[in-house]
Amino acid sequence: MFKLIFFVSVLLAMFVTPASGAEVVISAGTELQVVSSSALDTGSMQVGDDANFLLATDVSATILKGTEIYGRVVEVEKFDGAKGESRIVLMFDFLKVGEEFYAISAVVMSTGMNVQGLRIEKSKDFAGGTNLMMKGGEMNIAAGTSFTLKVEDDVTNE
Repeated sequence: MFKLIFFVSVLLAMFVTPASGAEVVISAGTELQVVSSSALDTGSMQVGDDANFLLATDVSATILKGTEIYGRVVEVEKFDGAKGESRIVLMFDFLKVGEEFYAISAVVMSTGMNVQGLRIEKSKDFAGGTNLMMKGGEMNIAAGTSFTLKVEDDVTNE
C-alpha cells in the first residue's frame, strides 16, 4: 500500500509541478526608446488616467517597434506658485506583445525634446514611479514625444 501511495504521489508531483523558471524577455537595465501615445498635461490629467507609450525601436525579434507599454498617472499636481512647479508621477504596468501582456517596471530616464524647466527623477513615494516636474508653469508635453525608459526588473514570460 505504501508503495502505491508513494508512486501516485510521485506521478502527481510530475504533472502538478510548475515549469522550470521563467524566460527573461527584457533584462533589467535595458533602455527602451519610446514615444508617448497622448499628451502629458497637468492641466487636464487626473490620477488613474492612462499614460501609454509605443516602442520606437525593436527590442528583439519578438518585441518590435510599435509594441505598446501601458502606464498610468498615480499623482498630479497642478502648477502651484508657492512650490513653483507642476508634477506628474507615472508608473508603467504592462508591455503588450501580440495578445500577451507582460508585467514591466520601468522609469523615465530622459526625453528627446529639450523642455526648459523639465526635471525627471525616480519617485521616492511610488516604487517604480517617475516624477516629471515642470518649473514655472503647467506641464504640457505633446503626444509623440520621445522618451528613454530604463527597465528596473527583468521582464519575464510569467
